[in-house]
Amino acid sequence: MQPKVENSRDVVYLDGIYLGRKACVLICCDDKYVLGWYLCRYEYAAAWTSLMKQIAEPRMVVSDDGIGFAKAFEKVWSGAKHQRYVFHVFCQVKRYTTSRPNSMAGTELYNLAKELLKINTKEEADL
Repeated sequence: MQPKVENSRDVVYLDGIYLGRKACVLICCDDKYVLGWYLCRYEYAAAWTSLMKQIAEPRMVVSDDGIGFAKAFEKVWSGAKHQRYVFHVFCQVKRYTTSRPNSMAGTELYNLAKELLKINTKEEADL
């Protein structure tokens, strides 16, 4: 067992990495360090909860909002804010519009999603 991280961070990043058909490692890190990890069969609420309970509640969590994450997040870190990875937002838009949308609305939505990928600073986001 890794030690509990008792110092709260401003921002942490959470994601699951599949190593095989039935092996997944849930990882939590900040900008410099891996704060914790949890080995499980797949991303589910109990696994996310086990990982999150070992780490002090941060101010902001960035994740892909995977399976079971929302339930665990609400249960363990209910006071933190949540933001999805921008790339995952783009992928979801692309899944519904495709890269060659047939409608004008689909084209506009796809182009907006592509513009999200170019934002690197808070000032660019405010425009």
